Amino acid sequence: PSACVGPEQSYYEPSHGSAPDIAGKGIANPYSMLGSVAMMLEMSFNMDTEAANLWKAMQSVFSDGFTTPDLARRGDAEKQISTSEFGDRVVAALAALPQSAVPAAYSAVVPDDEAAQVCPAEASSCPLSKQSAEAEA
Repeated sequence: PSACVGPEQSYYEPSHGSAPDIAGKGIANPYSMLGSVAMMLEMSFNMDTEAANLWKAMQSVFSDGFTTPDLARRGDAEKQISTSEFGDRVVAALAALPQSAVPAAYSAVVPDDEAAQVCPAEASSCPLSKQSAEAEA
């Protein structure tokens, strides 16, 4: 993860760059991008709990023995998964955190139109969406 923090503006990005040689192949580990988001939550938005939860969720995926091909170490018993599966496992780990670890602002289900702003790709599958919560009930 990487950040350039200024007095009025900041930006956050993966320290490895865009990796065009593996773009679109589903083998890049999103750890650096997600870590940059965690840094942004903490350093620019003062969302320390959310940042800590994101770090915990990412670490839990690694602790469970998963990695992506670009981070795999030869001889280790790591299970290689795709970029999107890694992201899905981070989201699942976030959802599995005890409610006491989830900030009050996010403990209630938000309407689907607001969830679409948070998870624009598939609002109905977003863990914050009303439809997602109804499907789990």
